[in-house]
Amino acid sequence: MVRPEDSWRARHEKRQEDAQPQDDAQPQDDAQPGAKRPSRLRYAMGLIVLLVLAGSCYSMVSGGGDHEWKPTLTEAQSICEGFVKDRLKSPSSAEFADATGQLTNFDKHEYTVHGAVDSQNSFGAMIRNSYECVVHYADSEDRWRLDGLSFSES
Repeated sequence: MVRPEDSWRARHEKRQEDAQPQDDAQPQDDAQPGAKRPSRLRYAMGLIVLLVLAGSCYSMVSGGGDHEWKPTLTEAQSICEGFVKDRLKSPSSAEFADATGQLTNFDKHEYTVHGAVDSQNSFGAMIRNSYECVVHYADSEDRWRLDGLSFSES
């Protein structure tokens, strides 16, 4: 015969077993066991990247503001190297060194560039020449113009 205490004890133990999680039970949320959740730092970094990209897109679409292109000394030096090469016997052998320059007329976008070039002469010997090049950027023509170019042997 079953005693009333035994049936109560059996029911109580059954409730405790049901309340304890089992090894094969799935967690309440959809996360995989052992998987790490993204931290707040990752969310913050993602938000920052998103804002930077949105700002870049806006800048490209809006034209980037009132920035107007202006000629620079580096461009003037490069243009002068081209004009110097045009006047050499062997332009492919040209090696430029010591280029310096300055803006000499702001309104005219005029630059004076001084430098040295090593190149082969008509006999194949490497000769160093110094040069002075004066160029300006013609806004109306959208191109660089040569105002003067002189050479001297170094």
